[in-house]
Amino acid sequence: MSDITIHKNKNYVIKNLLRFRGRVTEVELQIVMNRLDKHIISKGAKRTGKLVTAIHVLYLQDRVSDIELFVAVDKEIASTKEFTFMPALQLESCLMVKYSGSTHLLPSIYTKLYYKAEELNLRILHPFYNVSNGGMNGLWFNTDVETDIYVQLI
Repeated sequence: MSDITIHKNKNYVIKNLLRFRGRVTEVELQIVMNRLDKHIISKGAKRTGKLVTAIHVLYLQDRVSDIELFVAVDKEIASTKEFTFMPALQLESCLMVKYSGSTHLLPSIYTKLYYKAEELNLRILHPFYNVSNGGMNGLWFNTDVETDIYVQLI
């Protein structure tokens, strides 16, 4: 993996979004994404912006994750049991890394962010937010992604 540049004091705001949170396998996550897309279309709305994911816990042995998905839409959509409408998600005062490469190497990027926060005498607020720059590939498999990774500090 090549050297990465960690940027300080970065902000990211996403408005008008639907949120999903659940404990799912990768296959189940794809099913949730399909249901989310159908829900958006059924409400006469469209996706806008980038997909944002936040992995709270990753159970590698079971290939299950406790994950949040945030999908921007072009208008307000009423919340359901499965999908919650949020007016905005604001990530402020973050460390940020632009990453392009294998999902297999993401944990090493997260570790580098931890060390940078420690160097700055700051603590990381969980989770790491991944702002996709090219669709959603696998979370656990050795696939390539382009993502901006944000983590808030205190």
